[in-house]
Amino acid sequence: YRVTLNTVLKDKNVDAALVIFTPATKELPARIARMIVKISRLTKKPIFTSFMGGEVINPGIQILEGAGVPNYPLPERAIAALETLFRYQNWRRNEVRRLTPIRSGSGKLPANVKINSSEKIKINRLLQNIWSQKAKQLGDFETMRVLKMYGIKVPSGGVAKTAAEAIKIARRLGYPVAIKITSPDIIHKTDVNGVRLNVSGDRPVREIFNELVSTARLKMPEAEIVGVSVQPMVAGGKEVIIGVSRDPQFGPLIMFGLGGIYVEALKDVAFRIAPVRPDDVESMFREVRAYPVLAGIRGEPSVDFNILKDTILRISQLVIDFPQIMELDINPFKVFEKGKGGVALDARMTVKGEDWV
Repeated sequence: YRVTLNTVLKDKNVDAALVIFTPATKELPARIARMIVKISRLTKKPIFTSFMGGEVINPGIQILEGAGVPNYPLPERAIAALETLFRYQNWRRNEVRRLTPIRSGSGKLPANVKINSSEKIKINRLLQNIWSQKAKQLGDFETMRVLKMYGIKVPSGGVAKTAAEAIKIARRLGYPVAIKITSPDIIHKTDVNGVRLNVSGDRPVREIFNELVSTARLKMPEAEIVGVSVQPMVAGGKEVIIGVSRDPQFGPLIMFGLGGIYVEALKDVAFRIAPVRPDDVESMFREVRAYPVLAGIRGEPSVDFNILKDTILRISQLVIDFPQIMELDINPFKVFEKGKGGVALDARMTVKGEDWV
């Protein structure tokens, strides 16, 4: 086995090896497994195994699994895994879209270049700072900062820690405004009645600030209440969700679907493994049942699919660049009719505290 495996792996025409083993004695499985593990550490070529023989082979399988060498109960399953690995490798070799900020009014997708390195440094510092405070969640305002650095449009506005600050921001933006509770611990603001829309006037802003904060503290006393975010009202358009969930085996999964408060009930979403390409994104659009609504039915205009595609490509690049990001939700992302763009109205992010870049 040792001579054969070494000889095969040295052949430049061989890219991977599958060792099929059925024991003749009880001692062989562990000996063969240790030999395979030793060789696997000396080569960059993947080695798969298929140990067959019931309980007799268990000692060998334990050695293989402990060393991270995959074992399959049947050779056919190992071959299927190799084929999938081969297809995925070819897919990953295709050039991934690298993006720059959108030029306002250009109506074109951005050029294929990297995100500015200085912006990456800022994001890295922000994530490190969050983790140093023993937090895992970024609130909507901090998440919006990250999105903006990657060229994703976010609304103007700010976070107010007092009613006076909320009034000051609202005056600067101009009435009416939207006011939302801001807390890294409150994922769904509607669960605590934490959103008010079309607010006009200083007095209503003051009253709503006090109401939102007191209600959130009453319903979620353990939550950290930062204050409220004050944003301009955004009328029209359709609401979609763009999200990321990092799978321990497959990596970041990009999600797209109909957004707003109905996403959990309708579950009309599509997934792709990052990094995604433009054609992957277009297939996601057509996969959701709500596609005809987004494309325009009964005389309604189509939404701006270009800005949706651009945003998803940027999100894909963001989570590839920063493996610390475990989850990301933009809900809703308000997309307007063709040629008029879109804006992320609410977002949250979950991070982990290792592998800082």
